[in-house]
Amino acid sequence: MRQQKGLTHFSAAAVNAVPPRRSVSARKTDALPRPWPTLADTQDPDGLPARVAFHLHRLGYSATALTDAGVPRRLARELRRGSLPEQQIDAAWVGHMIGLQRGESLARPLYQFERLEWDFYRVSARNVTQVWLNAADAWRPQMSTSRAAKLLGLKRNHVAAVVAGTTQSPVLSWPAAEKLAGALQIQAGASAFLEGLPPHPPYQNERV
Repeated sequence: MRQQKGLTHFSAAAVNAVPPRRSVSARKTDALPRPWPTLADTQDPDGLPARVAFHLHRLGYSATALTDAGVPRRLARELRRGSLPEQQIDAAWVGHMIGLQRGESLARPLYQFERLEWDFYRVSARNVTQVWLNAADAWRPQMSTSRAAKLLGLKRNHVAAVVAGTTQSPVLSWPAAEKLAGALQIQAGASAFLEGLPPHPPYQNERV
């Protein structure tokens, strides 16, 4: 690798470097504060930087874990955020460094279910209180907050606090929202809890 004007560039020879003795099964999932990257408004979720960031999250790689695998620290942070310019990303080299299993690729397009979960999460993470309020408005006619919390595998006080807006954690995830919508027999599914909230990123609407 060579450094040019403060940005990291990969040489073709870097792909042949021998990675440390580390495999995907050794990932540090406990180091991840969020299950998925949230992205900025200007970041295209279909672009290579975002796809690499998504897969690193999916595989449980924090910036620290990437650094432990031999990826330079600054590069590791930018890869995890999806903020590294596409022309500076060598997904094969990163995959090689982390010991990615044969057939896996950090550059592969997301499956439909992955994209649904990620799209939901990015809106939910940006509107934590409102999404939980929408969910609470839906469950209150049918069940108590305690029952809803038990259904979602959460403590009642945590759910009550996030609904009240006194905390921004946990973010309501797609699987949890789908489970709740199913219990409430909401035909629209998890998307019902995003009612009135703009999709992220905003430029998705401009492509229609």
